[in-house]
Parts: sequence; structure tokens; C-alpha cells
Amino acid sequence: GDAPQWLAQVNRRHVPTRSVLMGSIAGFAGILAATLSPGKVFAFLVNASGALMLFIYLLTAVAQLRLRYQRDAATHAALPLRMWWHPWGSYAAIAAMAAVLLAMALTPALRSQLAVSLLALLLAAGAYRLVAQRRRA
Repeated sequence: GDAPQWLAQVNRRHVPTRSVLMGSIAGFAGILAATLSPGKVFAFLVNASGALMLFIYLLTAVAQLRLRYQRDAATHAALPLRMWWHPWGSYAAIAAMAAVLLAMALTPALRSQLAVSLLALLLAAGAYRLVAQRRRA
């Protein structure tokens, strides 16, 4: 139920043809881009996906800190699994990831990949909000 309904519709043979067509177009565009500029496209995709992974790990570390602090003292004492160096390990990880993202922002060759990753993050957050609003309605 997460995909748009027009994309999830199937034909009489139960094949989601629109989804297959969109995936094929994206794959063809990737092959075309890699053929026209092989070294640059691969480096761009690796750096952009690396920045996205940093955002994911950064948000995970922030969420972990937030959830741990929301626990009350009695529950916190009885945690079945304790994290080493809590909370300083999480703070160090957040600082390190922020430093890498800042370095990407300050490096002219990596700035475009960071911008694409930020755009993808904003699009995903916007799509999540839109789906959440529709589910509530």
C-alpha cells in the first residue's frame, strides 16, 4: 500500500506494467549516462549514495540518543543490552559524520553529490509526510 495506486495497477496477466516500464526507463537512463561519461557517473553515484548513507546513520544515532533519554531512570537501569560508552560514543559518531558532510560541502568536486543527496533526503521526507497525512485522513 505504499506505492501510488496508478503505479501498482496490474494488467490482465497480473504484471505491474507501469512499474516495470518506469524501472526500465531508469535503468536505460543509467546505462546511457554511464556510456556517455563512464568515470564521472560512477563516481557521482558512489559519492551521492555515500552521503545518503551518512544521513541515515546520522539520523539513526540522533534517534538512538533521543529514545534512550526518553526512558525513565528505573527502566534505564534494567536495560537488557547496554551500549558501550553511552552517550559519548553516539556524540562522537554524530560529530564524525557531521565533519564528513561538512568536508563534502566544502570540497567543490563533492558539493554536487551532497546537494543531490540532500534533495533525495528532502524528497523522501516529503513523500513520507504526504503518505502519513493520507493515511490519517
